[in-house]
Amino acid sequence: FNAIQLGDGEIEREDACRKVAILYHTQFGERSRALAIANFLYKKALAGAVSTHTYHDAMRAGFALRIVDDSRCHLDAMMLSFDIAKEMKQNWHALSSAWHLSLAFLDLGEQMHLDMWMHRVRELFSEVGDSTTTNFVHSLLCRVAIEQGDRVSAREHFATFSKNLPRFTTPRTDAYALCLSTALDLLDNSWTPSEDRILALQAQLDRVGSFGTADFNAAIAADALFRAGRVHAAELLIANFMQFQRRESRRPSAILQRTLTRLEKTTG
Repeated sequence: FNAIQLGDGEIEREDACRKVAILYHTQFGERSRALAIANFLYKKALAGAVSTHTYHDAMRAGFALRIVDDSRCHLDAMMLSFDIAKEMKQNWHALSSAWHLSLAFLDLGEQMHLDMWMHRVRELFSEVGDSTTTNFVHSLLCRVAIEQGDRVSAREHFATFSKNLPRFTTPRTDAYALCLSTALDLLDNSWTPSEDRILALQAQLDRVGSFGTADFNAAIAADALFRAGRVHAAELLIANFMQFQRRESRRPSAILQRTLTRLEKTTG
């Protein structure tokens, strides 16, 4: 990105330039620049005609605002993208928006809104009907089942999610799959993670922890250490994540806050 040296004018005029700029600044660069571009995209989508361009503008804005802003504006942008997709009768795009909104409300710990958007996810998932291109839904259904303590449903969705993964995956997908698997194992109160599992969780967090939306990864890695009786190591992992890796401007997500509270109660 730095080698391209995109100017403000190019970023405002060219969609491809905005796509590169908002991705870079959201995950690696200046949060203030990401916030400015996200607000520009949201206003552009809000004022524009219904199209795939305005849909993607709203979605990019929502994703960025979820990370670099501490308000609820990311929800407005994601809901706008959902409305645009529904108006275009593009169920896959609407499903993607509903998936992002479900994850956002899961992070916020707002059960009523989560239930509402999960209902829409399930409806659209059944209408789209392609388990390969919608495999991301199985990861969400697994995550929600884990939150509900439903081991049977969680294992079924995790098995489907794992089976449908492409041959070559991204580091973030690998890390998320490992955390889902570990979260599933943690539902069994008699389970203790092996040293290899703990090392793998730590290595994956080191790899993806600074990209944003990694609260789940950090929480599960710390929970695994806690289960293994390594409370101090869990505290150090969370402290390092919060101080040096975590990209978000907002308060910790519900699952990360739960982990922090557990550690605080244990250590006093």
